[in-house]
Amino acid sequence: MSSHIKFFKSRKMKIIAKNVQYLFAAILLLSTTLLVADIGAEEKSEIRVLALEDGLIGSWAYTVENTMPEYSKGVIVIAKESGEYSVQVQLVNGSLEGQDITVKGNEIVFNLYIEGQSIKVVLVVDGDKISGESSSMDGVFKIDGTRRLEP
Repeated sequence: MSSHIKFFKSRKMKIIAKNVQYLFAAILLLSTTLLVADIGAEEKSEIRVLALEDGLIGSWAYTVENTMPEYSKGVIVIAKESGEYSVQVQLVNGSLEGQDITVKGNEIVFNLYIEGQSIKVVLVVDGDKISGESSSMDGVFKIDGTRRLEP
């Protein structure tokens, strides 16, 4: 009988040891995940700080009222490289590059050429909101948008 008891005790110890290993592996995996999540949060805050230094820089989801559906919403990407601003308007069917860009404080003015027509765009940034208007031979159209935090 005593050999049976030793067998069950040793088997029980092996099961407990295996469970402790699984528990240790789970804790290690969870702590690694939390560390990665914390690093991701730190990177996002750095992106946020860079965006606040020059409030114009970033990606902006926008809508334009009373215009053709293919131009009524998209993303405006404003960047600055070597002291020069660039603007790209991303639409469902492609993208347009801003031309003749001027910046004064939190205001950016640029032209887009759509179907051979020049469109003047004036935008003003207020925190995480952007607003303004575009004007062409067809009229003046109100633009509103919000900052997108993905790079």
